[in-house]
Amino acid sequence: MRNEGWCQGMIISGTGDTLIAYGKDGSGPAVLRSTDRGRNWVSLTSGISGASVADLKLVPGSSEQWLCATPAGVFRTQNSGSYWSRLGLQSVTCVLPDTMNPNVIWAGTDTQGFYYTTNQGVSWWRDTLGIAGRSVSFLVFNPFRRSAVYAGITGHSLLGRNVIGIGEMGQERFPEMKLGVLPTAVRKICRIIVPPGTERIEVFDPAGRKRAEIPVSERKEVCWSIPGELNPGVYLLVLRSAQEGMVRKVLFLP
Repeated sequence: MRNEGWCQGMIISGTGDTLIAYGKDGSGPAVLRSTDRGRNWVSLTSGISGASVADLKLVPGSSEQWLCATPAGVFRTQNSGSYWSRLGLQSVTCVLPDTMNPNVIWAGTDTQGFYYTTNQGVSWWRDTLGIAGRSVSFLVFNPFRRSAVYAGITGHSLLGRNVIGIGEMGQERFPEMKLGVLPTAVRKICRIIVPPGTERIEVFDPAGRKRAEIPVSERKEVCWSIPGELNPGVYLLVLRSAQEGMVRKVLFLP
């Protein structure tokens, strides 16, 4: 950066003439843009708060919409950085716009794990994905499989949506997790891994209303197609058995 500070990252857009750098500049956050390959820079931090910019992403399909992460939260600009608006959260370390739905944003934090929104930041939901480590260092899509999200977790690595937790040696992949739902964020079909003795799985909305029941029989895995009458949002899968009940949260995407 131009003054005391550091460059956390850089985005090269277009033909390579436009550079967007972000990080810390002096005592505050920095987002700088150059349209002449770095000869001249313009500051684009109006509306951003926080000590520094930890991450910055361009929204797919829009050259003017950007998202950035700072200790003060998630921020969005809809005019190529001229002004930023805060979308919420605290201690945000990374941010990722969904590639298929502009209303969906994923965010990682330094202390509280993983959050997502389905309404462009009006409300956020927390999901630690069953991983013990709660500090998220990065979020990135698989460029060859856009439905998969990779996330770096302190003490773990994580392949998200099609969720595969990889712990340190000697640790379980999903600590204390018996009912698995792959992926955690679902558009049409999810694969449910159930323990022996499961009698049925019931689906409830956040208001506690039962919306569906998933037949299990004796299978260890169930592939379930999301009914069309279920609206996008957060739902609870409740496992029923003679010994115990377990609950897992799942996000149905549009």
